[in-house]
Amino acid sequence: MKPNSILIVEDNPDIVETISIAIEMRWPDTRILASSRGEQGLEMTETESPDVVILDLGLPDISGFEVLKSIRLFSDVPVLILTAKADEADIVKGLEWGADDYMVKPFKQLELLARIKGIVRRHRPLLKEAITCGQLYLQISPPLVTLGSKKIKVSRTEALILEQLMRNPGNVVSYESISRAMWGDDFPEAAQSVKVHIRHLREKLECDPGNPRMIITSPGAGYSLAKPS
Repeated sequence: MKPNSILIVEDNPDIVETISIAIEMRWPDTRILASSRGEQGLEMTETESPDVVILDLGLPDISGFEVLKSIRLFSDVPVLILTAKADEADIVKGLEWGADDYMVKPFKQLELLARIKGIVRRHRPLLKEAITCGQLYLQISPPLVTLGSKKIKVSRTEALILEQLMRNPGNVVSYESISRAMWGDDFPEAAQSVKVHIRHLREKLECDPGNPRMIITSPGAGYSLAKPS
């Protein structure tokens, strides 16, 4: 599944060219838009309605985080942060503020294309039918979890991860399996991104997120959903 148009918000022309060449080689019919400034990127997101936004954080006018925050006020367009900022705090902040994925420069072109394809796929309907596991009920669209009598909104990515866990209650779902469900491949940085999304799910679903009893960590392996009693 390929995007019809991609907006690159990046002030380094060499990186814009590298991304553009990779996209043109893989998806020659995809329209590529570019902006070197955050404010213009915001305007283009609204007027051009791209299928994906690739966003740098170090822009010359405003922070990429501010661009992301502003985009989420009017659009749910998939946003992939592509930045030199590799600190865990920045990754967490980007995902918490609404980015669909986070990549660190320097990057591999094939991985970038796979991640773009992954977030486009995740913005299509996730499931053919709802899933029930014990007191958990996951509906299709919009992504919504019912836990007992409580209704909880989740992101598409969170719903995708929860789907994997609900289909395998009591069994460990590996980082690799979750990564492949999200991006179609497994990447070195995948575990960190998955960790952030799991934390968000625990905050929404667990009574005590710091002492989870529903979504269990298997160190070095992955996660499991506690089997319904």
